[in-house]
Amino acid sequence: MKKLFTSFVSLVLIFSMVGNVFAESNKVNYEYSSALVQVLQLDEIFVGAVGVDGEFLVLNQQKAIDNGISSDKIKEAKEKIKEYNKITKDVLEISPLLSFVGNQIQFDEIESEKKGVSKELINSTKSDIEKINKRSS
Repeated sequence: MKKLFTSFVSLVLIFSMVGNVFAESNKVNYEYSSALVQVLQLDEIFVGAVGVDGEFLVLNQQKAIDNGISSDKIKEAKEKIKEYNKITKDVLEISPLLSFVGNQIQFDEIESEKKGVSKELINSTKSDIEKINKRSS
């Protein structure tokens, strides 16, 4: 459930904060770095070093080094960004296959298999949706 919630939060944050930026530019955007650092639960010293590239987050390692951030903290930030980007990738892959019927979420498992979505993600999504639908009944 936590992963599903995190996935939805990721999707909302990415598209609500910087959705228009993607269409305008292919370069990394650091405008929302402060908010991204908070979402990732990183130290404030990472502000300016974390940005958005397309739909995914990136760490400008040189900026982090220039800010005096230790290699251990940089490694930790990279892991958090990697995890965040994995969740974002999963959300982008699954969200077009979800729909609402009344107050229930429907998941097109057959289409997801045709699109090559991993079995792990399909099973996780099915399980999460069953839990959510039970609570909304």
